[in-house]
Amino acid sequence: MTQPLVELAIVQRLKRCYWPREIFDVYTRKTVCAVAPQPRFHDELWRGRRDPDDLTYDFGRVHFFMQQLSEGVQLDPIVVETTVYPTRGGSPAWGPPHLEDGHHRFAAAVLARCRRIPMTFGGLLTTRDWLVGTTRQPPPEILEA
Repeated sequence: MTQPLVELAIVQRLKRCYWPREIFDVYTRKTVCAVAPQPRFHDELWRGRRDPDDLTYDFGRVHFFMQQLSEGVQLDPIVVETTVYPTRGGSPAWGPPHLEDGHHRFAAAVLARCRRIPMTFGGLLTTRDWLVGTTRQPPPEILEA
């Protein structure tokens, strides 16, 4: 099996089209850095057994990744995919990209003001080209989102 291609996405471009305000707007440098770094990953089953309003674990993970970035550690790539919407005509309608994996790493890159973040990408090449900086003009699925 071949490994997916890892490319460097421009953080601010990805943030432009994927930054769910109801989730990420609570992540500020102040709130994240007030919590102890959390180096250990916990799966959804563990997280499902705690108070859903308690963001201590999430802030701690973002804080941990911010520390890693400040130390020059290369993070695992985030996984970005193009949203596909079914249509009645049979051919799909393409939407903006979204994160499949790497929300804490992405939030850390935004808060640490990183220029780029490693990613693997699945979806429209026009979106990928814009995210990695090959093209300057956002594709229609970004402009219409």
